Amino acid sequence: MTGAVMPVLTRAQREERAQRRVERFVARFEPGYYELVCHAALPLVLTPELVSYLRNEFLPGLPWMAEVDLLLSELCSQVGYELYVMDTDVRAYVLKTRSETFDAVRMGEVANLLISYVRYLANNRSQMSDHELTSQQWAAMVYLGAAERRQVVDEIVEQFQACSVGGEQVGAGLLGAAEMAQLAEITQSFGVQLAEYPELIEYAELVSDVQLRNIALTAERVERVYEVGGQQLQLSDDVKQTLSAKGRLQSSPRRQANSTLTNETETKASPSPIQAEALSDIEFPPLQVLEFAYGELVDSDVEPVVQDTSNTFPPPLEPISFKIATISLPQQPFSLEAFKFETATIEYKRAGLLRRRFQWVVTKRRAQARRFVEPLGKDLSLEMVAISGGHFLMGSPDSEPKRGSNEGPQHEVTVPDFFMGRYPVTQAQWQFVANLPQVNRALSPNPSRFNGSRLPVERVSWDDAIEFCDRLSAHTDRQYRLPSEAEWEYACRAGTRTPFHFGKTITTEVANYDGNYTYADSPNGSYRGETTPVDAFDIANPFGLCDMHGNVFEWCADYYYGSYEQIPTDGSAFVTDKKSANHILRGGSWGYDPRRCRSAYRYYFTPSNAFSFIGFRVSCSAPRT
Repeated sequence: MTGAVMPVLTRAQREERAQRRVERFVARFEPGYYELVCHAALPLVLTPELVSYLRNEFLPGLPWMAEVDLLLSELCSQVGYELYVMDTDVRAYVLKTRSETFDAVRMGEVANLLISYVRYLANNRSQMSDHELTSQQWAAMVYLGAAERRQVVDEIVEQFQACSVGGEQVGAGLLGAAEMAQLAEITQSFGVQLAEYPELIEYAELVSDVQLRNIALTAERVERVYEVGGQQLQLSDDVKQTLSAKGRLQSSPRRQANSTLTNETETKASPSPIQAEALSDIEFPPLQVLEFAYGELVDSDVEPVVQDTSNTFPPPLEPISFKIATISLPQQPFSLEAFKFETATIEYKRAGLLRRRFQWVVTKRRAQARRFVEPLGKDLSLEMVAISGGHFLMGSPDSEPKRGSNEGPQHEVTVPDFFMGRYPVTQAQWQFVANLPQVNRALSPNPSRFNGSRLPVERVSWDDAIEFCDRLSAHTDRQYRLPSEAEWEYACRAGTRTPFHFGKTITTEVANYDGNYTYADSPNGSYRGETTPVDAFDIANPFGLCDMHGNVFEWCADYYYGSYEQIPTDGSAFVTDKKSANHILRGGSWGYDPRRCRSAYRYYFTPSNAFSFIGFRVSCSAPRT
């Protein structure tokens, strides 16, 4: 039986796989777990004790079970007695897309804690080897400053140089092939932090490629001397001879000279050895002189410059006059229409034949609102509900159960008239807009984890949602956008002051969330484990909006701030020019407990995050004909 060659994943594929793993982990528990993943991604080796230090020091609000949940998840692997490592791709992805809370200052704090922990282990009996302790200290030092990074570089170079190289693989001597490969892998994991030492990273990549027997190497790369901070790194003659004997060396691309060119330039991205060899064998045909005429547009009001055209080719051009017409299309007209729907309230009432016991009862009522319908395609439209402006108290009172500290202080906000999507954007609507001309960035037509035309689109980042609004605006000549956080909460509450527009509690009869958890003595319910169609419950709030609680979190336009002390009170969004700033999410989702479905609950992610519990709905200011 012959062994099959496993396909090698590209960097993008590995990052996507890592994203899916993180997404599954966070969806299984709660958003706060993502913060723990960020903090645990900095160390190279994890122990239960270290994860406990990180949680107690930086995330005291998380339950202690989060430590166990992380170490036993698919994000980590056990490599020894009480020793765990986070998956390399997951670690790289998390450090790249980390939350704003885990900023440079916080990373420095974690790094200092990690250094203190390494010192503690070095002075006490530790299950870590000296090599693992050294690597752990490097992982901390690269985040502290230029001097510390330079020290790490010097120590890595010293370890590379200390290897007595021989045999078929690099590191067959003093450190051993496995430790040499690990040294190269650790060095590459510092690629972003050690960007000022590119030749060290390139040498580590070369060492890794030498270990892989099915990778061909260019002679230029193998013969190269890598200059790192005044020191030199290069492969030994034994390794070079072994690579040559194994037939793993490819000739460097031969340069083709052309007599018609006087200056030779090189492209920045070198072709692969196979491409280079193929290009070197191409015979180009002789160059020929082409004759052609060209045209020039000139201003008819300016007298042309008279030139001597006796020996000029092409012949002189004559000016011409013409008019330019500009066609302006007015904004597409719209008309408001009334529509009817059912609302629901959940109240604690007497029930049963004798009405001797109390229970939560869902009471439905008929209501009416106004909307306009935006046609998108055949049998596809976007319903935009008219929201009359007004005043409301934004945030939660101190007496609201399980409120967050970032939900205050409660304050009055004035919101002008606007329109909001009746439902979260569906996958059918997303696909239509994703096929419209690009404005700033590409959009995947099918980003969602759960498939269905009436299901809300998910796994959509804030950046993607902005592009959706830009394309929709260009297509309809109407300015669509994400709602401000104030607009979202005003629309969600629809005149109520209770935790939910349903009342003091919520049940899975009227919303899609994790029914294993309860709120305010509500009964346990269903855990569907996936999104539901946007009209599955056929229930709206008093404004006529559906799915404001649960199903998917919804992006808002605002930058996240930890309280309402600096937030605008005119209903506008709190914006920033910082591209990586966290942005607001509202509404809860299918994978989370009911506390996070409350009207006042605030959460956030970086604008590049896209998970299966995140979607959005659109808004627009009151259109004018």
